[in-house]
This record gives sequence, C-alpha cells and structure tokens, in this order.
Amino acid sequence: MAEKTQDARLKLAAALDIRSARPLYDALKEKRGTDVRLDASEVSLVGAQCLQVLVSAVASWKADGCEIDFVEPSAAFIDGVDRLGVSFDALAIS
Repeated sequence: MAEKTQDARLKLAAALDIRSARPLYDALKEKRGTDVRLDASEVSLVGAQCLQVLVSAVASWKADGCEIDFVEPSAAFIDGVDRLGVSFDALAIS
C-alpha cells in the first residue's frame, strides 16, 4: 500500500449508472492510499453497480487507515442511496 499523501478530490459523475461503474472504480483505484473527498453535489442518478463500488471503496479506505468522505451530496444522491437500501453508515455519510 502506498504511503498516505495529500487529500484528493474526485467529482462523481452526474449519472452513476452501469456505464459509470468501471470508470469510477478506476478513478478510485488511482487514489488508493490517500484521503479522498468525493464530490457528490451534481449526482442525479445512483445505480446499484456504482453504489457497490462506493461501499467497497469506503470499506477499503477504512481498512487502509485513510479517510474517504462525501462532499455536499445532492438530494438525488441521498435519495438514490436510501432507495437502494444502503445505510448511510455504510458510506460514512452523516
């Protein structure tokens, strides 16, 4: 695992659908080992595949001792997570 470096910010796609899952995974993989702020302010759609990637990322970052959090999650992001039955604790959203 790489040493912890400066915080990174990643703007999430507006549509977190199946087509966004692989690019999201790849973008997060590049940032592993750093503290990450995920900008969810413009998310309008949350699909199950991207949500799986995000839940896995939160668990991975926690296991690595790094921070990952969501910046200004949109109402659609919060609603999408809730409708898919994922607890906000799983994503470390307060």
